[in-house]
Amino acid sequence: FFYLAIIDNQNHYSKFEELYYTHKDRLLITAYSILKCHHDAEDAVITIFSKDGIFVLHNLIAIILVENIE
Repeated sequence: FFYLAIIDNQNHYSKFEELYYTHKDRLLITAYSILKCHHDAEDAVITIFSKDGIFVLHNLIAIILVENIE
């Protein structure tokens, strides 16, 4: 995945990886329920966790980091 190459902080990398493995199955199920095609659902999830979705993921990681501080 492209996004892993741009994460230069090990803590952020770990948080991103945790985010991916925590939510990918639920996202895949949701995408499949909408798209009714396994291949398209996989593509949608990959897009979420790709360059096109990196802005959203960056903000989610920031939220996780803030929650860990509080």
